[in-house]
Amino acid sequence: VVHWSDDDGSGGLDASIVLRRCAACLGASGIMLGAYGGHKLSGGALERWRTAVLYHLVHATAILGLSASIKKKKQNKALVASGSLLTIGTLCFSGSLYLKTLGMFPKGGFGLITPIGGMCMIAGWACAVF
Repeated sequence: VVHWSDDDGSGGLDASIVLRRCAACLGASGIMLGAYGGHKLSGGALERWRTAVLYHLVHATAILGLSASIKKKKQNKALVASGSLLTIGTLCFSGSLYLKTLGMFPKGGFGLITPIGGMCMIAGWACAVF
């Protein structure tokens, strides 16, 4: 079972390391996807893509900052929740916009993925208050 460690020797994952790795992957992929869109897309598709990239990169940076704060504050649960929600929200929100732009978004009940991702990001920012 994967769980966040509280530095109690339980052998769980260190949240600061996991979130730092998520931030690094999001940052690198955001740059690559931004470059792809800038070279391959135009018009409305490019505008949607730019929105996805903006939220993608802003939240990658925020997650990186939270990972450092979590390390300093000994796995503060609110900050761990914040980083987790921002990561999930970014993947859902930006990911769904990328897929919609490329015409690869699945049919059916997946239409709510974008606003659910947005709500996760809002909740993530709200958790950072604590």
